[in-house]
Amino acid sequence: MALIARASFRDLAYPRGEAGAERLLAMASLDAGEPDVAEAHARASATIFDRMADPWGQVETRLLLAQVALDRGQPDAARGHLIACEAIALVEAEPKQHRHLTLAWLAYHDGRFVDAAKELDSARAAFKDPGRTGDHTPMLLERFAKMGWPRPANIRIAAWKRLLSGGISSVPVSEL
Repeated sequence: MALIARASFRDLAYPRGEAGAERLLAMASLDAGEPDVAEAHARASATIFDRMADPWGQVETRLLLAQVALDRGQPDAARGHLIACEAIALVEAEPKQHRHLTLAWLAYHDGRFVDAAKELDSARAAFKDPGRTGDHTPMLLERFAKMGWPRPANIRIAAWKRLLSGGISSVPVSEL
């Protein structure tokens, strides 16, 4: 579907739509375990967002490139992408949440599990409604749950996943 949308946006010469479709293809490819394909789509998306000077898109695609690097076990490359994201002011909740989740993943790679938990808390607080998330957040949480994070991060991940699945209406403070 995203491939069809991308082709349509190209035909219509609508770069924002094409860049968005490339971004979705990057996320789907990463979640499907295809980091090379994800990187190609993220780079294509980044090229378009850079041409449009769209800060939201620039941050979101850099975050995807950082996630690809983390998936490959390359935390230094991920750190470089995250540093580049810091240079761009974020207003919207979605890229803030994705940035904090990616920082949590980096902290996991570095063995900084308390920092990872703090980043998870910041990610969850990005939206005023704790049940609201960015488009890639549920898939990232699912990935994190399978990675076997130690306390306190694993508790945060499990509680957030339960909240999103409708299993609870709020998370007790004792679980945070």
